[in-house]
Amino acid sequence: MRYYKILNNGMVVDANFVFLKWAQNGAGVPFLTTCGIEEAQYIQSYDQKEIYRVRWLNPVDDGGMFPTVEAVLIDEEEYNEIREQLDDGEPIPAPDPDPAPDPDPDPAPDPEPDPDPEEVMTVEVMRRKIIELEEKNAKKDEHIEFLEDCLMEMANEVYK
Repeated sequence: MRYYKILNNGMVVDANFVFLKWAQNGAGVPFLTTCGIEEAQYIQSYDQKEIYRVRWLNPVDDGGMFPTVEAVLIDEEEYNEIREQLDDGEPIPAPDPDPAPDPDPDPAPDPEPDPDPEEVMTVEVMRRKIIELEEKNAKKDEHIEFLEDCLMEMANEVYK
């Protein structure tokens, strides 16, 4: 599962993983429904009381109905820490996006060259890249499952 921290006005205001999009019922009445990130137009707050617009999600013309925030991918551990702090009513300042450089850094070898700093991906290209990576990971998961099945089959043969 992918978790996101939600940043607004210099504060972490939420952390969640529920995405929403507009849909229509049989009578053509629009409503918000949950969906995957590839279809998402919004992210919902943990308590389900707020809906946030995130610029990198699918575009939607809602007339500014919902506040626009930043959503940053985090791991489960950070998600749990943020949820605990927010549930305890603790304010969480957003991390400094550009911390001051270490005055005496130890040079470490760079395993890969940095991407061209002038290269900027469009939202469309980023979405395609995310979907490609998700598909690649799904294939790897299938391969791992196949290998686990093979190992179990071999173990059954050996320990008959």
